[in-house]
Amino acid sequence: MASNTLTQLARRANRQISPMSFWAAAQTNRSLTTNRTLHKGLSRETENPQPKEPKANNTASLAPADITIEQYNELSDQYLDALAEKLEQLQDEGEDVDSEYSAGVLKVTFPRNGTYVISKQPLNKQIWLSSPLSEPKRYDFVMPGEGHNAKEDTGSGEWIYLSDKSSLSELLLKEIGVDMSLRYTPVPHLGE
Repeated sequence: MASNTLTQLARRANRQISPMSFWAAAQTNRSLTTNRTLHKGLSRETENPQPKEPKANNTASLAPADITIEQYNELSDQYLDALAEKLEQLQDEGEDVDSEYSAGVLKVTFPRNGTYVISKQPLNKQIWLSSPLSEPKRYDFVMPGEGHNAKEDTGSGEWIYLSDKSSLSELLLKEIGVDMSLRYTPVPHLGE
């Protein structure tokens, strides 16, 4: 049936049909059928996959806070001073820990874990940690509430390892049992 139609068309155009052009014409004159597309996976568990819902990613916007070198020094000194004080409290309570803090470098030795070195890196505005239990990490000061909608100087910040979004305080609690969540205690000022 298709060959008759093609032959008639060729005669109208006053040209001969070669076997190759007949085959090409027959291929293009096929009817088109469509089916509903099924999104089946390779295994039974993925035969009817649900559409992925966008995840609420609060950590996607984490970036180092835009702080001056003076602010960095103040924030890092506060953190390391508070950590050194907590380590001294552990020593006073009889914990077998040795710590030494000098020139922005805090060296902490726990016989059960090993030696930690926590140091300031002013050029990068980071705190670096070398741990015997985990990989070396570089923590940036991050203010999660910082953005164009946030009021200036109202956010609270944390030292965050941007590669895995973990905080320095979390690591210290997990590896050496020091809780830095209540590190700053208000000091009453004279006249208040």
